[in-house]
Amino acid sequence: MKPVSTLSRVTEVSQIEQASNSAQEIDAMTMVKQLRDDNKKVIEIFTTISEEADSQKQYATSNLVQTIMENHGKFFWMLRSVLE
Repeated sequence: MKPVSTLSRVTEVSQIEQASNSAQEIDAMTMVKQLRDDNKKVIEIFTTISEEADSQKQYATSNLVQTIMENHGKFFWMLRSVLE
């Protein structure tokens, strides 16, 4: 697999939608919901990466990804708390 090396390619392969830059106003709660949903997607992606790293005995990679997942898990929890 070839690494993604340009910003335009990153946007092509991203699993997270870029926010719209339209003139319509978006309320704060809608933005928080989108952030929560995007963090959930990031956690799912990193879970897959961590499982694959473990299966290939790449434990340093797995540990790094798990640290990132933990941070996004905290963000997810905080965003979910705001919405409740």
